[in-house]
Amino acid sequence: MDLASEELQFLTISNILRESTSIPKQSPKTFYLITLTLIFPFSFAILAYSLFTHPLIRHPHVLLQSRLPQLPHPPHPRH
Repeated sequence: MDLASEELQFLTISNILRESTSIPKQSPKTFYLITLTLIFPFSFAILAYSLFTHPLIRHPHVLLQSRLPQLPHPPHPRH
């Protein structure tokens, strides 16, 4: 970033986008290392979380039936 901290508070959205796209161009090795060490592991963690929890959320009765002991049904009352 070539801007001083005083200049940063007056940036518009287009200037922020321009500055943020200049970061990978100025130091691509650092950008790729940050991507590999932070963004990819978090992405895989979120993907794994959603793959395992989505079926449980959609079908909670399957998990409950496999965890609960099978109890005998009570006899029906006679009328």
